[in-house]
Amino acid sequence: MKDEFSRAASEPDGPDINHLHHRLTDTPKAWQDQTVPAYFYPMLHDVVFRHCPHVKAHDLVEFQKPLQQRNWYRISLLILFFISDDCFAQYRLSLTDVIALLHQTAKELSDAGSNRVYINDVDRREEFIRVVLHSLNLRPKGETPTQAEDRLQAASSTERFKVLQASKSAEERARKLRVALAKQKAKEAADKMTRE
Repeated sequence: MKDEFSRAASEPDGPDINHLHHRLTDTPKAWQDQTVPAYFYPMLHDVVFRHCPHVKAHDLVEFQKPLQQRNWYRISLLILFFISDDCFAQYRLSLTDVIALLHQTAKELSDAGSNRVYINDVDRREEFIRVVLHSLNLRPKGETPTQAEDRLQAASSTERFKVLQASKSAEERARKLRVALAKQKAKEAADKMTRE
């Protein structure tokens, strides 16, 4: 928890969230369907290179599979369009963060929704924006670290899923502990009766 707080405290103000909502709604309509265009690879390289000029071919190894084999490439495409906006040019984005955003974060977002949903549904658009900014160690302009974290938790279905999974795991551990304690008490009671 302390690491998350110190990370949030060090996150600089990012772009204005209203501008980012408009950016998403300006996504080309063709990118809302289920196909990934053939120009995905050059676009990936160009956008990553724009933010991280020291990128090498081996850094993009996760994106060398055929387009049909990666459902999450569609979300990666949406992220590429999103972060290619000029408002991101002023921020120093690390290559590690950009690759993680386009790979792991894209997979998580893909599991929770589609491009069409993130573009057209205002609540899911908010989720997309906040998750992307968080992955890049940015927060919406004018928000404190605490506000940004609280609003991310409230908006993010993936974050809610993680909390739900953690809660289920804790409940399962507690159940196993109760069963183990009941067995231990039964064994102790049986031992006591045997001694008497």
